Amino acid sequence: MALCERVLRQLVRARQVEVQSADEVAAALQDYASGDADFADALIYRSGRAAGCHQPATFDRRLLALPDTVEP
Repeated sequence: MALCERVLRQLVRARQVEVQSADEVAAALQDYASGDADFADALIYRSGRAAGCHQPATFDRRLLALPDTVEP
């Protein structure tokens, strides 16, 4: 497990830290861990999906591996 991923997971679980949209953050961490996207792109993707964007467009080749993403 990469150091960045490990630290982010610890922050999400910390009682002293309140994480907005924890479900989206957890899903983004999973996307990041699987290598489908870097964490920032995965979080933008997951936040957009949660907000109702059904077909996110991206130029990022790795992000295109995630469901329903399209090239613009």
